[in-house]
Amino acid sequence: MTEKRDVVRRLRVGQSIRTISGETGVHRVTIRGIRKIAVRKGWLSGGGLPEEQEIAEAFAEPRRESRPHILDGIRDRIAEWLERGAGYTAIHQLVNDYVRCSEPTVRRYIQKRFAARPKLSVPRTHEPGTLEIDFGYAGVTYDETEKRNRKTWLFSARFAFSRYAWRERVYRMDQETFLRCHVNAFQYFGGVPVRVVPDNLKQAILKASYSEPIPNLVYQEFAIHHGFLISPCLPATPEHKGGVESDIKYIKGNFWPVFRERQRCKGRDVPDGRDMAESLAAWSAETANRRTIKGVGVSPLRLFEDAEKPALKPLPEEAWTRLEVAQPKVQSAWCVQFDRAIYSVPWRYVGKQVRVLANGTTVRIFHDHQEIAAHPRARNAWQVVRNRLHEPPNAAEYIKTTRSGTLSRAEALGADVAEVCRRLLEQKGIDGLRPARAVLALCSSYGPERLGGACRRILSYDMVSYRAVQACLKNRLDLKPTEDRIVRQRLFAFARPAGYFAQGGAL
Repeated sequence: MTEKRDVVRRLRVGQSIRTISGETGVHRVTIRGIRKIAVRKGWLSGGGLPEEQEIAEAFAEPRRESRPHILDGIRDRIAEWLERGAGYTAIHQLVNDYVRCSEPTVRRYIQKRFAARPKLSVPRTHEPGTLEIDFGYAGVTYDETEKRNRKTWLFSARFAFSRYAWRERVYRMDQETFLRCHVNAFQYFGGVPVRVVPDNLKQAILKASYSEPIPNLVYQEFAIHHGFLISPCLPATPEHKGGVESDIKYIKGNFWPVFRERQRCKGRDVPDGRDMAESLAAWSAETANRRTIKGVGVSPLRLFEDAEKPALKPLPEEAWTRLEVAQPKVQSAWCVQFDRAIYSVPWRYVGKQVRVLANGTTVRIFHDHQEIAAHPRARNAWQVVRNRLHEPPNAAEYIKTTRSGTLSRAEALGADVAEVCRRLLEQKGIDGLRPARAVLALCSSYGPERLGGACRRILSYDMVSYRAVQACLKNRLDLKPTEDRIVRQRLFAFARPAGYFAQGGAL
């Protein structure tokens, strides 16, 4: 960087601003500022050159203005607010209690008249057992499996304490690949870390939060199965896993250029993906994990063997089984369809979008990241798996409105009522469910005994209909004895007995 003293020397010998800017690279505006100060201080008229410190102090002095600034009257108060850590927005609100001005005016005033406060940082310390993970784009390689060029990403799982890492080449960043890379890393390390620090990518965290992040349900099940804790970064703070971020840069700057050049020497403009996977594994084991760490004096491998490996948890006895995921909508019958089977959910979620997670034995259903139902997995196609606790309050009444429910209610009221309802339901050409339900509804007005009597009476006349039962009850015919039918038959008999005309009776 060119010193301001050199600029003063060049101005003294008569060089133009354009020449000085071209030879030194200093911006013309800066040179003009130095020249104004040099003229005011008399540095261009002769004598010895001023020292660099003197020029810097003069250059840092606030420029004299033809008129005072509107904020000069409360400059001391602004200095106090800055000392207390107030930002531009807060200071602008406080300034408006004294002087009305815009926030950019306050910002420019502070930047010109107050020295910038240095930002402090506290180095983060790490305990053994914390694994940081991340993806990074590498470039395009040739996929031997699919016979085409594909975008290629790097997966890095790096311990924050020892810097020991598992690195892998992948062609996808979906959920299945994400979890498979974890499994490969755990097997490479020979154990499971205490906690994993992922970025807020959707494969790990559905909703980032400063207070309570919401993990991906599949990733949470994966973590529970392996026994590690998910410790995501805060929103928009990738520096919380700065170690693995640096590892991705380390791969791109150290491994990738050398590998690309060696592939070109083999006549491959597009690197071979299989060669990349093999070369990356060899470079990671022989170079990256065995290098000497600056400021520490030992290799990542040594730190891993001495401190990191004893902190790892054992690998689970059972291998991780892939979860099936679906997002069905709850049907009106308070159930969802998944993998050609029906599963019930609480009735209040009808019409809601839910998330289904299933393995070989269990089906779990979630809404807004909360588990609302769990069932054993159906063994047969289109099997209905229900939980009676999921039924709505009126489910029992609804079941009574079905054909089978109607007959069950009728049988409870007696054989005659049941026979009337059965004949109504069995009639042809029209659905008898509604009249059968109407017959049962008469029980609430007349009682079961009178309803049974009415049904018994209309069965004797073989006139089965809802209107007949209703008229019988309304006219109180059910209270008359059933022998009345014989009396009525005699009233309507012929007036002359049989054989009357054969005996020569009169006309």
